[in-house]
Amino acid sequence: MKKKIKQITFLATISLLAGGCSMPIVEGENVVINEDVKSESALADGSLTVKKEKDIKVWREISNEPYHQPVTGETITYNENGALYLMDLLKGTKEKVAEREAFTVSENGKWALSFENEEGELYVHNLENGKMNILENASPDDTQFVDNEVFYRYFTTQTIVRVDPEKDIKETWDMSLFENYSLAYLTKYDDQLYIAGENKKGEHGIYQLLEDGVVKIVLNLPGTHNDINDFSMLADGSVLFQGTMNEKDGIFYWNKQQEQVTKLLSGGEDQEGKWINFYNLSPDQTKILYDMPVQVGDVYKSDIYIAELVDGKLTNDTRIMENAELYGVISLSGGWSLDSKTVYIKTMESIEWNDSVEIPEECVGSIEVFKVEA
Repeated sequence: MKKKIKQITFLATISLLAGGCSMPIVEGENVVINEDVKSESALADGSLTVKKEKDIKVWREISNEPYHQPVTGETITYNENGALYLMDLLKGTKEKVAEREAFTVSENGKWALSFENEEGELYVHNLENGKMNILENASPDDTQFVDNEVFYRYFTTQTIVRVDPEKDIKETWDMSLFENYSLAYLTKYDDQLYIAGENKKGEHGIYQLLEDGVVKIVLNLPGTHNDINDFSMLADGSVLFQGTMNEKDGIFYWNKQQEQVTKLLSGGEDQEGKWINFYNLSPDQTKILYDMPVQVGDVYKSDIYIAELVDGKLTNDTRIMENAELYGVISLSGGWSLDSKTVYIKTMESIEWNDSVEIPEECVGSIEVFKVEA
């Protein structure tokens, strides 16, 4: 996922087999869409005050596995030689925290997941005490942490399973009335679970997973050729999402009160195909990071912006990095501090291989640090 990630290949939804089970569904309402408010390139540097801090040097092969590893500016996890390590970025020290490589780490850094073999023996690792427990047979293709809980699905029974590794509590949802969905588009906000997908009625949007296996439609996108690749639930019930509406790509905002969708940023198309912006929302929901692909000679890099999200609009778009070479799109390479005042961005370094040095051909060279001043 270096350089530029294509919408179709990076986040394709998965079709499920038709089943004979039923589930309770609560209906929602349609929405209407407003005209674009920004074009593909009509962006000017804004007036946000952003201060560049000292970089954090890393120089390790820290891939996007563990997937969605937290970027806090203090520690980072990475796989090396069949084990999982934790690096203290400030001290430059590392320690082994699991005897196996992990494919994902929880947001709080306490838990990690690994698979024993292709049969799908799913293990959860407690990185604080080193204990490892098997959960069940599951697929690594659709298993992840959401708010420090494990979610996975059974393809044969079309069931979503949630496991709390702390309390060993399990909950399930029957998804047999859905054609397309993926746990990659599952999120939690205010103790409520939401997932993007399409049911067998052709309603593509966002659904809420309630108690007792109930699935409620929250946002039903109008028109055809719709797709939601990533989304964020906002405090007032509105939604920020990335995807496609009526064959138009971009980042969109759904106003719950007005039942309207507005496009905030437009995707584009070049000689390599279609591209779409990725974003990273701050914890206080007042600002976003987003990337803009740029061509430099024969290669593609990224310009990185911070913008304020005010009343469903992006304002004060301020470029903080130009022609950056990220180690993945900004939703994976970027991170916010809990107080939403500091931004961390992983950058990639390419090094000519030399047997005399223990540095991989491609690695995270540094984490760029930015302070956003009020």
